[in-house]
Parts: sequence; structure tokens; C-alpha cells
Amino acid sequence: MNATSTPSAGSGTRARSGSSSRGIVLIVVGAVLFLAGPVLGVLGGSAAMVPSSLSVAGSTVEVGAATAVTLQEGERIVLLAPRGQLTGVSASDCAVSAPDGTAQAGPDREPASTLNTMVSGETYESFAGFTASAAGAYELSCRTDVPVVAMPPVSALGILSPMLWGAAAGLLGSVAGLVLLVLGLVRLARR
Repeated sequence: MNATSTPSAGSGTRARSGSSSRGIVLIVVGAVLFLAGPVLGVLGGSAAMVPSSLSVAGSTVEVGAATAVTLQEGERIVLLAPRGQLTGVSASDCAVSAPDGTAQAGPDREPASTLNTMVSGETYESFAGFTASAAGAYELSCRTDVPVVAMPPVSALGILSPMLWGAAAGLLGSVAGLVLLVLGLVRLARR
């Protein structure tokens, strides 16, 4: 006696049903990545900008009659004054003493377009700057009634780079989401 078995009708249906549910999962995950990737990338990149922005804000020093600033050799410092009072201050109003107490060359004139920033809600623009000739504590002094602050020059790209990297990661996530979405649609179409 020969017994032949016939496949049950349910096994093919189960295979197609599993394939169908995997296709739906791929579509959902792909759609979420496709839509949320860029948004999450920019938000994450923006959050990553906070430490570098706080570092720049923390490096701003008010310059008075004698203000000490510790610098490395070759490090540059820019002097800034309120935008509306730039005509009342110039590079010649300020002096720099090197770590050994000798007068440092400079500060030299710096165009207002070099650096501008907000200090206590007011826009400050650059008017002078100098580069440290040796590592050590430098003494800055400005003979003027105009408030002056000193800070290292800031690169816009340096501050914005975390956001740009986050946006790039978000776009890659979006591309991956698009690929998953297409794979899910293909899987559903084949069932």
C-alpha cells in the first residue's frame, strides 16, 4: 500500500501571510525612517551644537584696565565693542603685555566683519585683534569708556558642523527608509 501525502492548503497561505506581514513591517519602518530621518538628524545636530556654542560664550572676557588672558603660542584673540559705539574705540586705545611683562606688538586693526556676537543682548563687532607670540598669561588693557570684550575668533563652520553632520545622518536615514519602503511594497506586490 502506497500512501501519498498532499500538502495541506493552509501551509502555502501561512507562507504568504508571513511574507505579507514582513512586507507591512518593512513599509511601516521605511515610512517612519523616510519621514522622521531628516527631522531627527537636524534636531540631533542642533542639540550637538549646544556644547560648542556654550564653549564660545564661556571664552568671552570683559576687558578693563588690566585683564589677564591665558593663551597658547599662535592663538588669536579678537577685541569687540558694541556696534553702536565702534566709532568711540580703536586698536590704538588698547595695549597687550606679553607673559614676560614686555609690550606685545598690537593689537592690530580688525574689520568689524571679522566677528560679531551677542553679549548681554547687544551686538558686538570686532575692531582689533592680536596673536600670542608665546604661551602664557597676557595682560589686556583698553583706555576707553566703551565696553570691550575679548574672545577667540569663531568659525561659523566650526559651530554649524554638528548640525550639518546630523542633517547628513538624517538624510542617510531617509534613504535607508526609502529602500525599506520599496522592499516592503515589492514584497507585498509579490504575494
